[in-house]
Amino acid sequence: MKQNETQNAETPLSPAQELALSALMAGSRMTDAADAAGVSRSTLHRWMREPVFLAAHNGRRSELVASASAKLLNLTDKALGVVDQALDAGDGRVALAVLKGVGMFDGQSPVVGSDDSARVAKGLKAAERQREMMDLLDF
Repeated sequence: MKQNETQNAETPLSPAQELALSALMAGSRMTDAADAAGVSRSTLHRWMREPVFLAAHNGRRSELVASASAKLLNLTDKALGVVDQALDAGDGRVALAVLKGVGMFDGQSPVVGSDDSARVAKGLKAAERQREMMDLLDF
């Protein structure tokens, strides 16, 4: 198989596809990722329309997002401690930022979900369908 050919759905990505995918996940532009893989930019664009490559791309992006989210979540306690200290010290800028962050200045009450389990279930199903559509569209 030539380096710029793709694999079928039952086989893993080719070495060139792996190189391109790794470069993309590292933040490279399409042209640079194609160069890293030793293929043309048009080949990489074609791969991005193929289900196997696109699924691998989406999966790796999902892993990156999950990792970043976990890191941010781990920083929450530390950030709240700093905010607490700033508020204790009378830092008005921090107080205003916190109030703005919780929606106190937008004139609307905080949104609270339904307490009807059937409505909640329906909303969860709709959200899942929307996530599936977004995954298919690679958003």
